[in-house]
Amino acid sequence: MATTSSLAQKLAQSNLIGGKADVFDKVSLNDRLSLDIAPSWGPLVRSCQEQQSAFALMFMLAPISYGSKADVELVRTLASFAILEELKAIELPPWAEYDNFQPNQIPKIDYLAKMITPFKTPAPKHDGDDIQMFASAKQLRRMREEKAAWEQRADADCKYLANFFLSQWPCVEPGISELSKSLFVDVEGATSAIRPEWKRLYQNMDLSMHLDAVQAVLNRHHSDSKYEPPYFIPSEEVFQQRLRGGEVPSLRFDLLKKSFDAIDTGTATRLQPASATAPAPAAAKAGPSSATLRHPAHIHQPIKLPYSQTRSSGTNVLAPSWMSSKTALVPSNAAAAELKQIVSELAKSKSMVRQKYGEDLQRSLEAFVSRKTPKDPSRNHSPAFVAREISLSMLTIERRFQTIQKGLELADEQISARRVRLLKAGQLWPAVTTITLLEQLRSTETSVLFGKCVREHLIDFGLAITSTQRDLRINHAVMRGDAGRYLDEMANQGHSNWNPSEHPDWLLLEIEANLMIRPDQVDVALATISPASGANSVLQMNMGQGKTSCIIPMVAASLANRQNLVRVVVPKALLLQTAELLQARLGGLLDRQVRHIPFSRRTPTQENVIRAYHKVHRTMMKQAGVMVCQPEHNLSFMLSGLQRLLDDRMPEAGPMINVQSWLRSRCRDILDESDYTLAVRTQLIYPSGSQMTVDGHPHRWQVAQGLLVLIDHHCHNLAYMFPHSIEVVRRPSGGFPLLFFLRSDVEEELVRRLTADILGGEKGILPMQNLEPAERLAVRDFLVNERPRDATLQRIRHLCHDRPSVRQTVYLLRGLLVNRILMMTLKKRWNVQYGLHPLRDPIAVPYHAKGVPSEQSEWGHPDVAILFTCLAFYYDGISVAQLTQSLEHLFKSDDPSSEYESWARTSQDFPESLRAWNSINVDDSLQLAEIWKALRYNVMAIDYFMNNFVFPQHAKQFKVKLQSNGWDIPLFSNIGSGGCSSSPALTTGFSGTNDNRTMLPLTIKQEDLPGLSHTNAEVLTYLLHERSRECHKIVGFRGARASESDLLHELKRRDIKILIDAGAQILEMDNEALAKQWLIVDHSALAALFFDKGNKPMVIQRMGRKTPLLASPFADDLSKCLVYLDEAHTRGTDLKFPPTARGALTLGLGQSKDHTVQAGHDSIRYLLRSSRSLPEHY
Repeated sequence: MATTSSLAQKLAQSNLIGGKADVFDKVSLNDRLSLDIAPSWGPLVRSCQEQQSAFALMFMLAPISYGSKADVELVRTLASFAILEELKAIELPPWAEYDNFQPNQIPKIDYLAKMITPFKTPAPKHDGDDIQMFASAKQLRRMREEKAAWEQRADADCKYLANFFLSQWPCVEPGISELSKSLFVDVEGATSAIRPEWKRLYQNMDLSMHLDAVQAVLNRHHSDSKYEPPYFIPSEEVFQQRLRGGEVPSLRFDLLKKSFDAIDTGTATRLQPASATAPAPAAAKAGPSSATLRHPAHIHQPIKLPYSQTRSSGTNVLAPSWMSSKTALVPSNAAAAELKQIVSELAKSKSMVRQKYGEDLQRSLEAFVSRKTPKDPSRNHSPAFVAREISLSMLTIERRFQTIQKGLELADEQISARRVRLLKAGQLWPAVTTITLLEQLRSTETSVLFGKCVREHLIDFGLAITSTQRDLRINHAVMRGDAGRYLDEMANQGHSNWNPSEHPDWLLLEIEANLMIRPDQVDVALATISPASGANSVLQMNMGQGKTSCIIPMVAASLANRQNLVRVVVPKALLLQTAELLQARLGGLLDRQVRHIPFSRRTPTQENVIRAYHKVHRTMMKQAGVMVCQPEHNLSFMLSGLQRLLDDRMPEAGPMINVQSWLRSRCRDILDESDYTLAVRTQLIYPSGSQMTVDGHPHRWQVAQGLLVLIDHHCHNLAYMFPHSIEVVRRPSGGFPLLFFLRSDVEEELVRRLTADILGGEKGILPMQNLEPAERLAVRDFLVNERPRDATLQRIRHLCHDRPSVRQTVYLLRGLLVNRILMMTLKKRWNVQYGLHPLRDPIAVPYHAKGVPSEQSEWGHPDVAILFTCLAFYYDGISVAQLTQSLEHLFKSDDPSSEYESWARTSQDFPESLRAWNSINVDDSLQLAEIWKALRYNVMAIDYFMNNFVFPQHAKQFKVKLQSNGWDIPLFSNIGSGGCSSSPALTTGFSGTNDNRTMLPLTIKQEDLPGLSHTNAEVLTYLLHERSRECHKIVGFRGARASESDLLHELKRRDIKILIDAGAQILEMDNEALAKQWLIVDHSALAALFFDKGNKPMVIQRMGRKTPLLASPFADDLSKCLVYLDEAHTRGTDLKFPPTARGALTLGLGQSKDHTVQAGHDSIRYLLRSSRSLPEHY
């Protein structure tokens, strides 16, 4: 055998050699392929010596020989240990491993002496060492000679000890018991240092002797002959070679190529759009015996339903028929006449805007009144007819399926009958199920070559399924006594204005979502896919007509064609709901991915991150997926790239701007709730550059605080003088009052009083007494008149050159008072339109809705931000940690007593024992808690905190601010008037209201469909209906402003189970707290539904257990559940309420008609069509 000629030299090339240990235990192929033989030498040798199976040996050594570190000679040597009996008899040395092995290595005297040298005994200290500088030359020479003699003796002793150790070689460990001579060496230490190296050499000597014995055996059996494979005489016979594959046919690429018989026109479901008024087929009247010749079970004739009764507890009887969405569209004469009167008054208005609005509303009213009234079908069939129709429908589906299945199993030129039979017996025939058949109709599937009439049979099969689903829904409505749903289903027989052959994805959507697409939904979807103008457009469709649940999936499925990246842009509050709905609609039969990628200023922008961001979007486009986006995330990505460009961070800016350009050219955006997304208030501001403190600090915030103090002084008197113009609410805990301005007259009076106070020198806002008479007149003219004289402007420009802060204050006051910045901030609602963000800097930020602060936005105007911050702190109060911080700072100041005394003097119920500042210990939590209760809303204490810890650190401004708003959301389209569905860079959308159509960005237009022009009038008839006109003003004790508890008790008294807080009146409680309190007030309910901070609908039961709505027992029945919808979730929330439920809608100042109908209709459209009233509370 051609083994190695020097085994010891081979192994010596490795630093570590494995010794005697357990058998070789590396079993994975990867471990054996990467094995280094030397470290595993001992286990390998032992395994080969003990191996009895030649096959096991081959499987162990073969992967090793193919490894990257393999040495074939060593592998053959290992094989010799299994083959040669002489090698099997040679035992391995007992050591576990061998370090730095070299053949025949023994210890050397010089090496040992070198190791002993560090342990020489140091020369003793000479008495003259301490006085060397005073010693004579003779004394110094003598000391050197003595030290040299000592060192010479020590070196000689080291060699002596080394020879002494060598005399004991070979042995496992040298001993010192026979050493009789006294040495200048630490013998014990030297021995301890030598022992490890001595033992290593001894072990290596054992291995060397072992390898010599092995090498002797190998040399005796060595052969230099090379292995030659046996020689075969080639045969002249040529065997035919067959390509593998194709034994098992594929449903898509093989079976669907078969030819089917044409569909019998007497049994086929209609494949072409039919008139909605077409007569019902005769087959529908046939009995079971004619089922083979009938259409798929469409129920065309009405069913006799039980008479309307009053719903009692636990009884499911039919609600009144007028609750149906179809019959609800019929306007009453009184509502139409009243609406006509309102429109006529608008037309007479002097305002051009009101006149234009009145003209539009008049056209909508005319269209609404002229609409055809849906006929209420007579009830001439028993409910048993439904059950029979469903049975026939199920038989029809089964018959259609069997026809397709048998057609796919027919023998043809490619697949013989015998092969079909064998494949089916072996469970190798392709799975033919309802799902696998319908999946072939996807528009995104690889191009399938359908055989003759195959696609028609599949579509007919799908239509049969949708028909049966419709029958089941009708049956469900009959069993539940739901007349509204029953009439809706009867009025929509489906596929009247679209062809399933042209839109197979829509057919799959109907099956997946168990719905029948209505004609008006098709019209809106087609207009959204391909607007008539070919440009960006939005349209109006009434709330509750399936925009999110049906139309968006239809549009997304059609537009996501691997050429466009479809993005569905929704408000934050609807993100989770929309994503879940799209996933349910598109993630099944349609097999479309739905993804959401948030982006903010905190998102890393390194090149690899942006590449990953781009890759996700590119992958979604190629896979025909759908992205669900928030408008602020899209704007944030755009601004982040520009900000990196301004900051000269080109490695990051380049990729981001390129990706943004790619998105602009490839995206096809669909806007849900477009009126909200494109509203004027939608904006995002990114500051850039160096950060600076605002101009005029600290006077800028001190002036704002002084004005708010003056307002506090005047508000009580103003409420007395203008009782119908302003409402002032003082909380029991004190602090700055809540102000509600109802009319403009009180605003004028407040500004007049504030101006008079300032000119009178109140609060030291302006040092009027230090000004010249002419300067005082100029300041008065500047702060009172909207258009001051030129002389006034000239004098103001040169006012107080030596004190520029005075001039800055005058300019500031004009902006706050004359330009009404102050009044604008006072009319905004805390915790609804502005407030503090718990996770951001302590500066007020815009709010999306009640309790929903913006994650990225900020107020662009410094004075607006300062005023909102002051008001937010006044209303929110100071926290315990902030009070502690203020006290610690105060006690370190020069005059803590006067400031602390002013706090105590201006607060209610301040503890007498804590009025002395030097008696306060900030580490005493009990003391601190008492002080906090008294000072939480104290304006002076809050101002102290803001002036020392908020504004100096956070009232900053930047040289550059990048701003984006609703104008940046629509994509810029370069297509002409003949737009098509695949046109890139197009934005379309829809909303339930269109009152802001004149304020849309110029890059997008309102293009309402003529068939939906009645929508505005229809919505107003809901509000004018007598069931919705009940309005109550909730007041507290003795006419005071009602608290949340007062409102809940009023709801309980009126048996109202649903509260829609469109007016954002619930300010003191969060959603969960209000739900708990409501359960305490209303004992008849079992649970309460609310939306948590993650926008998820949650149900809390009386025991305090919280579960998601879909996982709760109330998912399908909210009759025993209280429902609270906060302002953020009044838009787009889709909940199914029982027909007898009663709801209350709150109103707030400045609440628009759009906001009201979005909340009152979109959220509880079932209530508006029920027999119970929807009172409004304010």
